[in-house]
Amino acid sequence: MLAAHSRLSCGPETGFFAAFAASDVSELLRPAEWPEPAIDFLFSIEQGGQPVPSRYGLSREQVRGLLAQRRPAVQALLSVLTESHRREVGKARWIEKSPVHLAYGSAIRRYFPDSPIVRIVRDPRDVALSLLRVPWAPSSFAEALLYWRRFDERGLPFFSKGSGTWTIRYEDLLQSPQEVLEELCQFLGEAFEPGMLDYQSSAAHVTRPNETWKSGVGEPLDRSRVDVWRRELTPVQLREAYSILADRLGHYGYDLGVGPLPEEGFVEVHPLSEALSEYPAVLSGLLSQPVRLWRARAGEKPRATIYVGEPDSSDWLGPDRFGRFSRALGLVFRALSTRLAGRPVYWVSECPRWNTSGHCARLLSILLGPLAIRSTGSIRL
Repeated sequence: MLAAHSRLSCGPETGFFAAFAASDVSELLRPAEWPEPAIDFLFSIEQGGQPVPSRYGLSREQVRGLLAQRRPAVQALLSVLTESHRREVGKARWIEKSPVHLAYGSAIRRYFPDSPIVRIVRDPRDVALSLLRVPWAPSSFAEALLYWRRFDERGLPFFSKGSGTWTIRYEDLLQSPQEVLEELCQFLGEAFEPGMLDYQSSAAHVTRPNETWKSGVGEPLDRSRVDVWRRELTPVQLREAYSILADRLGHYGYDLGVGPLPEEGFVEVHPLSEALSEYPAVLSGLLSQPVRLWRARAGEKPRATIYVGEPDSSDWLGPDRFGRFSRALGLVFRALSTRLAGRPVYWVSECPRWNTSGHCARLLSILLGPLAIRSTGSIRL
């Protein structure tokens, strides 16, 4: 819809900042070697089984020529793609659309400080049902819910600040497209154009033929895609959704979809979204019991604490090495205080504790070692 605006262009997804977060910036931007490392980096990013520059119709020689005209900068790496597409279609401003970028708002703001950032939110139960139909589908509905929660949690610190961001609910867009687009255009500093509702032609720019899961993107709005979960979810799946993310449903104004519920005990899982989906036996065992994996109120104590995975992962201690020690101490304190209060603590791990790398992770492994259980075991609460 935005790409159908006379001033706005949008090409296919790049996943740029996810790849950039795992790279060495200094290596990419060395003036003496510019732009060769940058070219290699861009062609190493693949979306839909194809290098991202190729998805934009650019060869290595073309990217080399475009980057050679610019100074080494992170902004140049992304805009060499988006600017070329903008010029090709004769628009004034460009858009980059990658769902994975929900987790990289701070990095986007650092390198593009004045750019408006738009987030679209959909009922996570409908998202989970949709995820089960894509080629990389999670193995269960519960894992799809955790996938949604992981991105929501990663984006929450940035979007909570609200500066230069705009959030749209998918359901509102389907029900009142012109009203939502008018408000969005005002945020973007553009005049609304009725042609934005005639977006069939612009869909070809945003997607590529091999992205079969996006085949319906140019079709008319289908209001039947609102609240699909009401028609398709089983009672068991409704309970799973409540257990995993009822707190987030309430945050975004979505109906829980279930009747009065008993006061189920809060079970603290660390890290909740990332690691638990890798241990499906533990996940299914937890969800077979009356639990919720979120706090109902501030200060609520968990009836049990479960640590999942390996302590040297960034999801345990965070990517910032300067804060790893304090976070490790915090985890140890929580585990000890829970045990002293007579509540169970478990560590689900497949890795022997002596294989852990890093001082903080090794400390955690030693202290949690006596609590370790088999990942295939069932935790009864």
